[in-house]
Amino acid sequence: MNNLKLRNKIFLILVLPILAIFMLSSTLIFEKVEKVLNMDKTSSYIEFTDQMSKLLANLQKERELSLSYINSYAQTKKDDLENQIKVSKLAEENLDTFIKKFYLIKKESKLFDKYETFKTNISLLDEKRTSVKELSKSSKDIENYYDELISDLLSFFDELLIYSNSKELLKASKTYISITNIIEKTYKENYLIKNIFDNNFISNSNYNNFISLIIFQDSDINELRKNLTQEQLDFFNQKLQSTIFTNIDDFRRAIFLK
Repeated sequence: MNNLKLRNKIFLILVLPILAIFMLSSTLIFEKVEKVLNMDKTSSYIEFTDQMSKLLANLQKERELSLSYINSYAQTKKDDLENQIKVSKLAEENLDTFIKKFYLIKKESKLFDKYETFKTNISLLDEKRTSVKELSKSSKDIENYYDELISDLLSFFDELLIYSNSKELLKASKTYISITNIIEKTYKENYLIKNIFDNNFISNSNYNNFISLIIFQDSDINELRKNLTQEQLDFFNQKLQSTIFTNIDDFRRAIFLK
């Protein structure tokens, strides 16, 4: 771990952009996937997942800022967190507005029940935000809450496959789901590695979690590859072979060898 300690700042500079690059990859792939999705408007579920994805992305950012704020004992990220909360609230309001005219919610009892469960969980969000500001909850408690909330959102993406009523649409939906899963696991890996460096120590639990995240990311990436067009696959492989990704792989190996 001493070698990792010396490379702490270098690693963080390298690992943080992984999110931005994946977002860039996602955006460019989404642009192509969207053409397929727009071919079939019989399922308004596609629009529903679009609204969900906006809230998901904002809650992922809010989670990261909240944990940084708690771990710094309110010394950093205060303004960033307050601004992100405003953006998250707007995304939640937009989702609520959409739900009012989303006919599948009324038509599908299973979907309705699932969304009601999500609403119950997210109704606690303001209370959790207050706990963060007051430092009255541990970072682990807050992390667990956001993880559960984000897990609820991710589960709605899996349902997209049910409403994909053509081979081309099904393939595009699988691509969409793989990307959302990869981004979430990347966030988790990023936070885990920050903790490892902050403490200059890898517990057995952290080590096992790290290995699990890498394994599941590899699984999601393999699934993503299966559903990309050749043009998308070439673009994706080009990104993965860039210097920043090869450097990240080197640091992952260093952690494996702890």
